[in-house]
Amino acid sequence: MIQLTRLRAEEPLYLNEDLIERLEGHHETTVWLTNGDHYVVTERPKEIFARIVEARAITMAAAHRLAADPAFDHNLYLGAILEGE
Repeated sequence: MIQLTRLRAEEPLYLNEDLIERLEGHHETTVWLTNGDHYVVTERPKEIFARIVEARAITMAAAHRLAADPAFDHNLYLGAILEGE
């Protein structure tokens, strides 16, 4: 999941990056999902793309680590990454 900021909304928007179909960046950025829903957000398309790449890299790193060590606690690993530790 990636966190975005909706236009004219205070609470964050969390989207499953796998459901994003396309991004349209004009004055604002519109995020279109595969089900036809769309959201207008403040982030630019390049920033959203970077967040998608980062989220997928984190997922792949945790999966690789878990495959190498079944006793690996992925919750601690992901928590440390998300907190910037």
